[in-house]
Amino acid sequence: LYRDADSFSLAECVARVQREWQEPISRLLIFDNCEDEGLAMQWLPVSGGCSVLMTSRRSEWTAGLPIAVLSLKALPRAESAAFLERVVRRISAEDAHLIAEEVGDLPLALHLAAQFLKQHASATPHSYLAQLRAGNVLRHASFRASSGQYSPTHHEMDVERTFMVSFRQLSAHDEADALALKLLASAACYAPATPIPQSLLLASAGVNGSDVMQLFVAENAILRLVNLGLLNRTNSDSVSMHRLIGAFARETLSEEGGVLSHIAEAVARTIVQAVSPSLARSPYQIKLPCSVAHLRYILGSVHCVESRWFVLIAAALGQHLDMIADYEEAQEILEQAIHDSEALADPRAAATTEFLLARTMANRGFDGDALAHIELAEAALHRGAANGELHLADVLSEKGWIASRLGDVNAAMAAAGRSYELNRESGDISGMIEALNLLGVLHYYMMEEYGLGTSYLEHALEL
Repeated sequence: LYRDADSFSLAECVARVQREWQEPISRLLIFDNCEDEGLAMQWLPVSGGCSVLMTSRRSEWTAGLPIAVLSLKALPRAESAAFLERVVRRISAEDAHLIAEEVGDLPLALHLAAQFLKQHASATPHSYLAQLRAGNVLRHASFRASSGQYSPTHHEMDVERTFMVSFRQLSAHDEADALALKLLASAACYAPATPIPQSLLLASAGVNGSDVMQLFVAENAILRLVNLGLLNRTNSDSVSMHRLIGAFARETLSEEGGVLSHIAEAVARTIVQAVSPSLARSPYQIKLPCSVAHLRYILGSVHCVESRWFVLIAAALGQHLDMIADYEEAQEILEQAIHDSEALADPRAAATTEFLLARTMANRGFDGDALAHIELAEAALHRGAANGELHLADVLSEKGWIASRLGDVNAAMAAAGRSYELNRESGDISGMIEALNLLGVLHYYMMEEYGLGTSYLEHALEL
C-alpha cells in the first residue's frame, strides 16, 4: 500500500488502507471495544471481501445498522467449574463450583482466580473461597492487576478497573446519566443475577410511573446502563445485575458519597408498597412483585438497617413461606421480625408480624401459641394508629377462628361479632363474609342453633 520511504500523510495512509478494504479479498478486521455507533459506521467497509468482528460492551444497537449482535454471557456453571478444575489440578469439584458461583462465572474473574490458585500453592481453594466471602471480592489480591501479569487478550487484567471504564462514562451532570447512577445504586441492592421488574426498579429510584417525560428519561438511563454493560436485559420488562458489578457498584457509590443504607431502605419501601394490598390480608395469598430471592437478599444485606420497611419485608417473606407450607422457616423469619419491630417500638409493624406468626402457629397446629400471638397483635393495633398494613377486623376474625378451635365459644362469638361490625362500617364485603361464615359455623356446629347458623351462612352467600 505504501512504503516507509513514501512521504504520505497519516490521512493519506488511512485512505489507502480503507480503499484496500473495498477490494474483493477475504480479510478479517477486528474493531476492539467499539462502543460508538457513529465511529462504527465511519470505519465499517461498505463493500469488498472484509468480515468485521467488533467487541463491545454495548448490547443494543440502532435498528437498521449492518450489525448482528452475538451476546457473550457469563459461562454456564458447569463450564466455569470445568475450567477451574483444568487449570488448578488440586481443586475439588465442589470448591470449583462454589468459587465459580462467588465470581458469577465471569471469564476474567475465573481466569484470575485460577492463576492465583495455580501460582500460590499455600492458598488452598477452600481458604481462598473463605477470603472471597469475607469481604469485598473485588479487593482481593487475585483480582487486582500486578506488574508484568500476562494478559491472553492484551486487555486490562484488573476486574475493578474493567468495570470502572464503564462507570466513568456516566456523568452526574447529564439528566439520563444522573438517573442511571440512581438506578445502578438501586439495582445493586437487589439480588444479583435475578430478574428485577423494570417498573419496580424505576419506582425504587423515585421515578414517577405516570409521568411520561420521567419514563422517557428513565428508558434512556436503563439503555445507557445496558450499553455500558452495567445491567443486563433479561426480557423486555426486567433487568438483572451481575454479582461482581453489584459488589463494584456498592463499593464505588459508597466511596463517592452515596448512602447505600438509605437506597436499600428505599428499595425495601418500594417492595412493601407494592405488596401491601395482600400483606396480612384475607385470603392471605400474598402477591410478591418480584422474585422471593430479592426479599431474602435484602434481609441478608449489611445495609438492612433498623427500619419498619425491613421488618415488613420480613413479614412478606414470612407470609409467602407460610403460604407454601414452609412453616418452620416462616416461624423463624417472623419471630426475628417481631424482635426487630419491638426494638423499633413500631406497633403497626408489630401487629402485622404478630398476626402472621399467629397464622403460622395455627397452621402448625399450635392454637394455644397462635392465640397468644393474635392477642399481642390486637393489643399492638390498639396502641398504634388504625391505618396500616393490618386491620383490626382481620385480627378479630382470626382470633375468632382460633378461639373456636380451642373450644372457647364465647370468645369466638365476641370476636366474630365485632369483626362483622367493623367490616360493615368500612364497607369491606369480603371481611363481612368471613365474619358471617364464622358466626354461622359457631351457631350451627358448636351451639346447635341450626336456624340461626343457617341464616348467617345464607346472608354470607347473598353478599
